[in-house]
Amino acid sequence: MRAAQAILTARGGMTCIEGSSLLLTNKGFLKAADLFQRIEDGEKFKILSFDTKIMKTVWKNILAAGKRISDVISVSVSQTGHSERNIIKITPDHKMLTFENMELVKKPISSILNSNEFVCAVNRLPFSETQIKNEKLAYLAGCIFTDGYINLKRTKGSVTFTQKETEEKKELIETVSLYFEEIFNKHMSRRTKISDSYIRDRHMHGEALDLICHKMEPAITLTRIYESIVPWVFGLNEESVLSFLAGVIDGDGTFFNNRIQIYVSKENLCQGIITTCLKLDISPQVSVNRNIYNIQIMERLDDILRYTKRVKGTIREKIHGVKLFSIKQLFSHIAEEVNYMGRIKAAIKGNWLFDGKKIKRDILPLCKDGYRQKLESILLSDLRMLRVVKANKGKNERAFVYNFEVDSKNKMDKNFIVFTKMYTPLLVSNSHAALVARGWGKCCIVGCSAIHIETNLENKQLRVDNTILKEGDWLTLNGTKGTFYSGQLPMMDTTEENTILMDFLKICGSIKKLGIRTNADTPEDAAKARQFGAEGIGLFRTEHMFYGKGADKPLFILRKMIVSKTLEERKKAIAELFPYVKEDIKGALLAMDGYPVVVRLLDPPLHEFVPREQVKLEQLARDLNITMEELYKRAENLHESNPMMGHRGVRLGITYPEVSAMQIRAIFEAAAELIKEGKKPRPEIMIPVVCDVKELDDQLTLYKQIYAETLKKYGIKKIKSMFGTMIEIPRAALVADKLAKVAEFFSFGTNDLTQMGFGFSRDDIGGFLPDYLKKGILPEDPFQSIDQEGIGQLIQIGIERGRKGRKGLEIGICGEHGGEPKSVEFCHKTGMDYVSCSPFRVPIANLAAAQAVLKEKKK
Repeated sequence: MRAAQAILTARGGMTCIEGSSLLLTNKGFLKAADLFQRIEDGEKFKILSFDTKIMKTVWKNILAAGKRISDVISVSVSQTGHSERNIIKITPDHKMLTFENMELVKKPISSILNSNEFVCAVNRLPFSETQIKNEKLAYLAGCIFTDGYINLKRTKGSVTFTQKETEEKKELIETVSLYFEEIFNKHMSRRTKISDSYIRDRHMHGEALDLICHKMEPAITLTRIYESIVPWVFGLNEESVLSFLAGVIDGDGTFFNNRIQIYVSKENLCQGIITTCLKLDISPQVSVNRNIYNIQIMERLDDILRYTKRVKGTIREKIHGVKLFSIKQLFSHIAEEVNYMGRIKAAIKGNWLFDGKKIKRDILPLCKDGYRQKLESILLSDLRMLRVVKANKGKNERAFVYNFEVDSKNKMDKNFIVFTKMYTPLLVSNSHAALVARGWGKCCIVGCSAIHIETNLENKQLRVDNTILKEGDWLTLNGTKGTFYSGQLPMMDTTEENTILMDFLKICGSIKKLGIRTNADTPEDAAKARQFGAEGIGLFRTEHMFYGKGADKPLFILRKMIVSKTLEERKKAIAELFPYVKEDIKGALLAMDGYPVVVRLLDPPLHEFVPREQVKLEQLARDLNITMEELYKRAENLHESNPMMGHRGVRLGITYPEVSAMQIRAIFEAAAELIKEGKKPRPEIMIPVVCDVKELDDQLTLYKQIYAETLKKYGIKKIKSMFGTMIEIPRAALVADKLAKVAEFFSFGTNDLTQMGFGFSRDDIGGFLPDYLKKGILPEDPFQSIDQEGIGQLIQIGIERGRKGRKGLEIGICGEHGGEPKSVEFCHKTGMDYVSCSPFRVPIANLAAAQAVLKEKKK
């Protein structure tokens, strides 16, 4: 599809799931809204998906993500159809995967509901290629996470495990003590904890045993595992997964009536247990009473209880299984042939579910060869089926909805797994064409009902009424109007050769007063934006070189730098990283030769780059020649309660000046090399998260020193550069006159300025914004269009005070506000010098800037 010039589909649309829906990624469970935002910020993810060829779950890369406001319905899934709490919110046209005559198909949820059909859920996670065997640590973690606690502060830590010292728990207590000492080489002290209280005048006396260790290393190790429990479970082998589950059950579980019950109060731990069950091909049933999760397990009981120390019991032979399938949807077309003892027709009429074991025993032998093979594949698959019914009385709601495009060539494999409120993993389709088109900037018409695409013929063809178009014929699409034409109409691509577009943009350019720059993270983005008329880069984010293709090596070096304990270690890592940073920046300067390129120094909190996966942590420890305990300790020191307002941006440059120095040197040396090649680079170095002029003074000293050293090293007289800051903290706007004494330019970071100004979290706003818009509390999403009444006033104050502090101060805006027409008009009115937006929004910004001038003249 990437090779296509445009995309046209007969069916489909931007079908989506509501923002609170949970998705399982390679980095753990994430809400759809949070995953979307992190993808928008440049982070790469894999998502749990399903391969319809091998009929197994697999991990797939997410290629693109989409977001919009839409009507959603609530549906509930269960075996009986009586559950009211196991819900998911979804657009009525979103397609789910289900079976039809033994074939896996995609159907809109509205159609499935109307036909009283069933949906597919998965019951297993794939095991990773590299599996860690650590049964004792896994069992110990399960016990302590459920019936113990970890106390970790910056300078001290402790691990405690609490049990009543009874004969029944003797083996459990001894095992925890033994494993702890073997793993950490630390002894757990014993102390008796006595409690006395009165309940309704009755004296209550209790005693319990605490096993406790007051050492940092175990506390750090177990905290790190707990914080990234889902990715940690991904990496365990089967014996270790069983050991972890056994530890959890011994800590806070029971066995009765042929089922295991686990009670958990923390959602993070609940997610770890759910992941563990799915890795073991167990489909747990989850319910919630107040804030306590009850996880019920009825499969693989023999295997689990072999690993437990406290919880034991007699297991009865199971009559009914939990891997169920719709008889109607599997066998309606061959009911006569497989009507075992007359029960199959009755099951079809009653719309019953049958256990997979019963189907294998009674129906499979009656199937002819072709159907037998299909049925065997279904029964051996990672799928089962569940009833789905409307919830919330069938009412529609308005909400932000999201979709994700996975990397797959096969239409049926374009799917992912979404979890219900009670952690049932449902298999849903993704809205392929719309998302891909958005990500690749291609013309797209989705859901064109007038066409019929015939693929069952030897030569594929498209039919519109009586007109036949064959494979290889030309079509012309107008994505704006949603129309298409037969034949190759005279038109041109959006390149410099498209004289009509370029002439139009020139007209806009002759009218507008605002400069139009682009936000670009790669030389390719910069080149495309320049074709559209961008007059420079308004935001080049250095951290984006650590995401995506080719990022593994520089990201590994960055991680070494982050967890370095000494200046010597950090400088060594910085020296390794330097050539990668310089080459990346050089590419952007070259693509925008002659135009300014605003390079923002490293901005995100450092802990975001620390790996969660055990394998990568071990690789990092080996390369640094330190123990895992030491690595955990260093990583723990990076942890922050509120990282958005923590140790990031300029604060990082002040505490670690060598990090700022490396980036500034890379920028100047990249520019110097281009000057020696006859080019005209114009770097503008931007310091983020500034709130005080003394912060800028500190970084300016480095800037001047390295500038002089670079001129001397390369034997050149001058690099045309500027030193400036991002205005993204409200205080910075209020003290702009002082900042302008040092900064030569301002760039308003309106995303963070909006977050701090409103007190809204961009990641969590989806939970209430639709209601705010519906009730007229807000006129529109302030992250899409600048709030001129509030945030706009801060911007105007910043501009006015900044220009009082420095005549000729260059002022711009970066972020997607810079491509939104109303925001562009606002920037024009306030007297900014430029706006900056994504490459494909540059023509829109050009047009909006010209229209702003014409509107002003009319007044």
